Amino acid sequence: MTTYKGIDDLIAAGHQPRRHRGEDARSWISELRARHRACPPRMVAPETTTLERDRDTVPAFPVEVLPDAIREYIEQIALSMDCPTDFPGVAAIIIAGAAIGSACGVEVKPGWIELPRAYAAIVGQPGKAKTPPLMEVMRPIHEEQSRLKRDFDTASREYELQLREYKRQLNSGDTSGSPLVEPQEPPPMQHTFVSDTTIEALAVSLQSSPKGLLVCRDELSAWVGSMDQYRRGADRQFYLSAWSGEMVKVDRKSQQGRSIIIANPCLSVLGGIQPDLLDQLQADRGRDDGFLDRILFSFPPRQPASEWTDAAIADEMRLRWKTVLDRLLALAPSPNLNGSTTPQILQLTGEARQAYIGCFNTLTRDINGANGSMQLEGAYAKLKSYCARFALVIQLLHWAATDPFCEALPTFVEAESVHSATQLCQYFKAHAALVRQRMGQTEEDKKVSRLLEWMRRHDRTQCEPRELLRSNVANVRCMNDVRALLYEAQQRGLGTVRAPETGRGRGVFELTSTADSEQDRATAG
Repeated sequence: MTTYKGIDDLIAAGHQPRRHRGEDARSWISELRARHRACPPRMVAPETTTLERDRDTVPAFPVEVLPDAIREYIEQIALSMDCPTDFPGVAAIIIAGAAIGSACGVEVKPGWIELPRAYAAIVGQPGKAKTPPLMEVMRPIHEEQSRLKRDFDTASREYELQLREYKRQLNSGDTSGSPLVEPQEPPPMQHTFVSDTTIEALAVSLQSSPKGLLVCRDELSAWVGSMDQYRRGADRQFYLSAWSGEMVKVDRKSQQGRSIIIANPCLSVLGGIQPDLLDQLQADRGRDDGFLDRILFSFPPRQPASEWTDAAIADEMRLRWKTVLDRLLALAPSPNLNGSTTPQILQLTGEARQAYIGCFNTLTRDINGANGSMQLEGAYAKLKSYCARFALVIQLLHWAATDPFCEALPTFVEAESVHSATQLCQYFKAHAALVRQRMGQTEEDKKVSRLLEWMRRHDRTQCEPRELLRSNVANVRCMNDVRALLYEAQQRGLGTVRAPETGRGRGVFELTSTADSEQDRATAG
């Protein structure tokens, strides 16, 4: 039986259309069905299976780059909270960099200074313990913020008392033999972090906290979703400029157009996000504005939930981490004669410089060579800056953790710190590729992935369509949705739908051998 795309092709081939009736039509339809059943399914592995295979092979967070005391703390968090070490490990690097802020920088070469700014996202499904490890690592930052609030409240109360006494003396004319001096209002409260703020409010907080700030959000999708509510494109541009340390200018309508100018902002961002919401981080209409390239992603494999454990975080471990962060928070930039400040600059040793050049050239080859792609070029390019920033953070973490009685700040970044930073770059490079791959999935890819994950979770190699509907797998809402899902899986060569043996029911979906290994790796993304 020869088939044609349309009636024009049929006539062009010298044939005439035929009308089938009765038994002839039934026979013709039966022949079409037989031919369809005889055709093997399209054996194309879905994007999601490649994704999950790659996700299982991405490197775990290299905890060995951290000082031993901090590494033990990170491992205790992961064990007690049943989460990958990636979550608290990434948080520790970003939070330590935010604690250093604009106090210190590293000179890559003359005129190229890097401060420890970083934007990072931890990717995981709802209920996969993203927030608890972040809050645990954030604990010293919260405590420092509480202390700053208490000091500000005390200073404000003292100011109010002095102001009332000043006004009383001024009104009564009683100077008690000493000239009246109007008390000075205390400076604005300083901040270590913010969680939910507009760009205008963030600029005010940065102005009162010149060392820098950490934006910490449970869900980064809400952070991105709140951008540009009033000024299209302005908020993303603010974060683009802040990542690079460019001067930012924010006009405040509430203050008669008075502008806030921050010459050298030091801003870091940390939070979690669900895989299905990753697309929200992209610019509207698919524009590539470089915002996504600045974000470091951690997308570890989904680990099975553990049963009850008595493992807990030792108070001694918490105290060590707090001691380290307190030392980093106490660092201050150097004052200038004009009243401003400048970072204390650490130099690369000769060996460290060669190690950095090696990392730089490797990233360049990734961009230019076979390992590069248009989607990843920007992310790889940003890792060149991140390598120097990581090296600075790791050098100061070791200084703060290993010699708590040494007051002198190190003047050099050692080669070992650069090698550790290179490991971090390799880690984030692999996870960047995984996230871009996940963001390139179609809705069909995601649904098939959820089907495989559901079967994996229930240790199933076959299931009935009604079970999928009853369990709302891949958000199916009716039997037509189930049929479409199973047809898509069958077309990808992952399974077949067997007709019921009794002639009743809706058949059974059975995984093929092609999907056996994928089933073990599949997750919902």
